[in-house]
Amino acid sequence: MFGSIDKSKGLLFVTYDLGQAIQNMQQKMQEEIASLDGNQILNTPVADLVAHFAEEHKIDPITLLKDQWYADTKEVRVDVRRDPLRWIQDQSKPCLVPGERIEVHIPFEGDSELFYSRANTYSMNPPGATVESNELVLRYESPSDAPKEMRPLVDQALKEIEQHIAWQRPMIDAHNTALPGLAEQAIVRNLMLKMLFNGAVEGLQVETPLFAPYVVPMSVAILVVLGAGAVVLVPALAWLFVLMQRGVLAGEA
Repeated sequence: MFGSIDKSKGLLFVTYDLGQAIQNMQQKMQEEIASLDGNQILNTPVADLVAHFAEEHKIDPITLLKDQWYADTKEVRVDVRRDPLRWIQDQSKPCLVPGERIEVHIPFEGDSELFYSRANTYSMNPPGATVESNELVLRYESPSDAPKEMRPLVDQALKEIEQHIAWQRPMIDAHNTALPGLAEQAIVRNLMLKMLFNGAVEGLQVETPLFAPYVVPMSVAILVVLGAGAVVLVPALAWLFVLMQRGVLAGEA
């Protein structure tokens, strides 16, 4: 229900669905790997490719640097027409009185888009703030004749924001942990498809295992040696399928 709330509304953790964003990121990584040609994979160690794509698509969780916060104060005209302690006959137009605006700046580390991403667990009363560069900004206005105690408001807001950040963390950790395995699977799949449909990649020599693949348990991974000394583990069942499709096992009973 929060997906249509724009960032400009000043509400946090309501614009995007974090779970969907993670799925999209993993899909994008797999598409990038699928677009690599065989020679790119051949000339780069698989471990290096895995590390590259895992680093490229990892999510950096938010950490608030609360010990570095600071506040700015500015004199402004404050609209008090909604103040229940004041008698304002016409509330259809602003009723401005002297006051001040306090802006609390909290530096942070991590991906700023996470401030707009809703975790699987969330609150129906999301906190409000704005994100400016690498700072989270809380704004409060108070009339001069009825000043507010701001510290409790700031503490409560930060408590709610940190709760949402904590709700995101298990999803982010699971994503980052899964990336190397997903990348490796996609790289192997890329190689297998190119061997299957395109034959040997230019400059790529595949040494067929010395034993007949069809007598190897299908749960075994076969070590396939590529050109330039590159090595990759391929599930035996997938390797058997490639050999059959390429006619290597033609005539075998």
